[in-house]
Amino acid sequence: ALSEKPKKKENKQKAKKKGQKHFVDEHRSKLIQRVSNIAPILDDLLQKDFIDEEVYADIRAHKTPQEKMRNLLSHIVKDGDTSKEAFYQVLRKHQKMLIENLIQNSTK
Repeated sequence: ALSEKPKKKENKQKAKKKGQKHFVDEHRSKLIQRVSNIAPILDDLLQKDFIDEEVYADIRAHKTPQEKMRNLLSHIVKDGDTSKEAFYQVLRKHQKMLIENLIQNSTK
């Protein structure tokens, strides 16, 4: 225990602690309602190969941000914790204030 490696920087903070729901699962409905600029998130996920061109085009074809987020989240959740974690890190990059707000409000 004393020889543990130092914790990584806060920006690599994991979204799931043992025995807890993943951040993406816990805040799904709020993410759907509050993330409005989805394009840069999609771009990053495509670049990192967490979604493919077909999924990218399908999500972009939806009219409202809520429909886009619903569709994106269904793909992310279906792909499991690795994809959820990648999505969370991309969200932290593009929606830092929202993520911090959700974290603060969930600990109250």
